[in-house]
Amino acid sequence: MGLHWLRTGSVVAAAWAVAMGAPTAIQAQSRFSRPLDAGAAPRSSTFSPGSTYSGSTFSGSTFSGSNNTNSNYPNSNYSNSTGTGSFSPGSFSPGAFSSGSLSSGNTGLLPNSRVSGSRVSSMKSPLSSFSGTTSSGSRIGRVSGTAPDDFADLIGQWLAIDEQLDVITQQARAATLRDQEVLRPRYLQLVNQAHELLPSLRMATLREYRDRPNQNPEVTMLMLGILAHRVRSDQIDEAMQVASMMLEAECDHLALPNLAGRAAYCAHDFDSAELLLTRAKELNAIEKVSEDYLRDVDVVRSRWNVELQVRQREERDDNLPRVLLETTKGNITLELFENEAPQTVGNFVHLVDSGFYNGLTFHRVVANFMGQSGCPKGDGYGGPGYSIMDEVGRVGHRNHFSGSLSMAKTKDPNSAGSQFFITFRPVPELDGKHTVFGRVIDGMPVLAELQRREANSRIEPDRILRAEVLRKQDHPYVPTKTRQGS
Repeated sequence: MGLHWLRTGSVVAAAWAVAMGAPTAIQAQSRFSRPLDAGAAPRSSTFSPGSTYSGSTFSGSTFSGSNNTNSNYPNSNYSNSTGTGSFSPGSFSPGAFSSGSLSSGNTGLLPNSRVSGSRVSSMKSPLSSFSGTTSSGSRIGRVSGTAPDDFADLIGQWLAIDEQLDVITQQARAATLRDQEVLRPRYLQLVNQAHELLPSLRMATLREYRDRPNQNPEVTMLMLGILAHRVRSDQIDEAMQVASMMLEAECDHLALPNLAGRAAYCAHDFDSAELLLTRAKELNAIEKVSEDYLRDVDVVRSRWNVELQVRQREERDDNLPRVLLETTKGNITLELFENEAPQTVGNFVHLVDSGFYNGLTFHRVVANFMGQSGCPKGDGYGGPGYSIMDEVGRVGHRNHFSGSLSMAKTKDPNSAGSQFFITFRPVPELDGKHTVFGRVIDGMPVLAELQRREANSRIEPDRILRAEVLRKQDHPYVPTKTRQGS
């Protein structure tokens, strides 16, 4: 079994894991039985715009799993294994983070921004008051009313746990496999203690930074860790809150423009994203995926402006079909684009009405990309027994933004059936290739909670408990089948 369950980290590096989450014992055990290199070989496909998802590390450790490269291709007949992990994917360094998505509107991170020198700052940001609820309605807690000693006490507890983990790490490296098994329960107990401590430590960090911004480099680094985790875990409303707080305080850390720019891009604030990511590139502190965002920002912004005009008409008419997905992590409400994708919507509504989706898993959920469901086999190879026509060639076809609902398919034309995916960020490389037939109008935070996994992973997936048509127009909704299939 090896020592893949151990973290190797230094005490100094451990603090950076504060904002990056920790596994429950069940999650840790799910990785325990795999060697570090258990992941499958990297996949290759037509779509691979820098969406490398590389294992998990706990402050630069080897605790949780394997390296794997996932291509951005929601393929209904292709899956591979991975070592996914909620336990701090990626170590903390400028340009070591993954992207996210959430807000359906332009949140205006930098409405009156300036980018100069080594500093990116906001003259006035509407998201600078970090309290109450996010724009998507998710509660993030308040940051008022705490004693100055609160942060020091909590970070002391954290470092004490970290020191004990270091001791076990060193003991296990010199131990036999049998003795390693003896050490493991204590290791997992400490991991759970860290997990329980994290929410309080996060909030104490936010309060400390609010009251004394940029005065303590350790606190600033922890804030960047919180921001990195929110971006990485697709909690973009909250990432925008943290980024705004740091920009208001004129934080000049090199990692901030990259992280804040990624959050802004995924929140459809493309003007701010361009400013921030341009500055990150000038500072040579930009990661590959951010460079991709910067490369695509003009095209995506143009398409987004068209999308906003269409959505305004839809809101005025208020007659599109809607579907509710009750999942194991909460409810998601979808509005369907019947005007631009009538065949696809007809098929989807028919399947929902028949109860087809009830109980099906989110069999493939890739961080910073999308969540996929609709496979009756649960492995990415199943379908309704037929295929339907693509509708990407229709005039006015819709494009992929955060919260877009789209059909999964093989590389063959007209090969979609029942599998669909919901994007966590704008994905322009899929535009015109997969039929976008709806969007999330409520429940975006639920997507951030879905268990990240590949189709054949042993990690327990989330499920659609029940799918229900909330409203539809007064005509039959039936699939137009192109061929029989799986």
